[in-house]
Amino acid sequence: MGASSAGPIFLKSINSSGVVKDGGYIAKLFIKVIEDVDPKNVVQVITDNTGNMKLAGTIVEETFPHIFWTPCIVHCLNLSLKSMCQPSKKLAHFTSCAWILKEIGYVSSLKNFVVNHDMAHAIFQKHLELSLLKVAETRFASHIVMTSRVYKVKFSLEKMVMDDEWKNYKGDKVLEAREREIKSLVMDDEWWDKVEYFLKCTELIISMLRRADLDISQLHLIYDMCDTMIEKVKLIVFEHEGKDLINGQSEFFDTIQEILVARWNKSDTPLHCLSHFLVPKYYHESWLQGEDNGIRRLAPNEDREIVSNRIKCFQRYFKNPNDLKQVSLEYGAFCSLSGGDHFNIDESVNELVELSIDEPQLEGVFFENEVENLEEDDSMEEIEEDDL
Repeated sequence: MGASSAGPIFLKSINSSGVVKDGGYIAKLFIKVIEDVDPKNVVQVITDNTGNMKLAGTIVEETFPHIFWTPCIVHCLNLSLKSMCQPSKKLAHFTSCAWILKEIGYVSSLKNFVVNHDMAHAIFQKHLELSLLKVAETRFASHIVMTSRVYKVKFSLEKMVMDDEWKNYKGDKVLEAREREIKSLVMDDEWWDKVEYFLKCTELIISMLRRADLDISQLHLIYDMCDTMIEKVKLIVFEHEGKDLINGQSEFFDTIQEILVARWNKSDTPLHCLSHFLVPKYYHESWLQGEDNGIRRLAPNEDREIVSNRIKCFQRYFKNPNDLKQVSLEYGAFCSLSGGDHFNIDESVNELVELSIDEPQLEGVFFENEVENLEEDDSMEEIEEDDL
């Protein structure tokens, strides 16, 4: 599949049955398709984050230096959620996230009991508001989707266990014991509070995952989306734990941040940084003043990591030293107009700050110094014509 300004485009399908899909084989497929559509029309190759794909991406970058391999941010976020919801006992963050694994186990047990036992299912259907979902394991964030649905039918579940039919049902001792456990769980307000807290912590990650999975241009927004998401998760955790946002410390948040940053570092590319650089929004005071946490943000030209990766992009795109110098000068002029107050237009700046510099809506936007340069060029041409 290819992504273009017109939307997704089907390019080619390959029957690779019986073939070892190592990095070399996949790279050959990518290179062939890139050559078919012309390398100058390709900006990046997006795949999941597996080792063979990473090797294939490296080979593509060596073959076409101007093309970047970009790990899929949706896959990255899903792996982050998996690390939080299904932490391995071998990992250091298991202790901090063990409670999530425990709560998800309770949710799964509750859902399975209602769905798989005819009596429980029949009583639940009497008070039904929404159906309990059977979420496929291959779906992104399947555990969170399931937990969210169970939380949404909380009142139906409470009505189910308080129903006379539930109280009067008689079965074998094992089933009756499970019924008492389920009733105790459903009527436990503290447990529901934990479920709600878990959903709040993961809601922002899910929101970014869904947004990044849309068939629209998102590359220029990903860097900020990730930073903002982490900031908002911190706000939720610190508020829940009663910690000071500036000076407080939370082991659970540190774990979440470590998981998200580790995955982001594996997916972050110079192209993310360059596209972040070219969004007027990130030089505007309304964005720089930050969220409600009182922490001021850095403009892209003040962030060392972003600057370093932007330079890497320029060096790969512009091999000619003179071209590289000219682009750097023009970019310097762009950055010097931080704040967005120099847009030579009548419309509100806030209507433009969300746009990437390469979007059509910005074609009519000129910076003052650029207009002056154009006027100077026109004057020089008139003088030269008069001399002739």
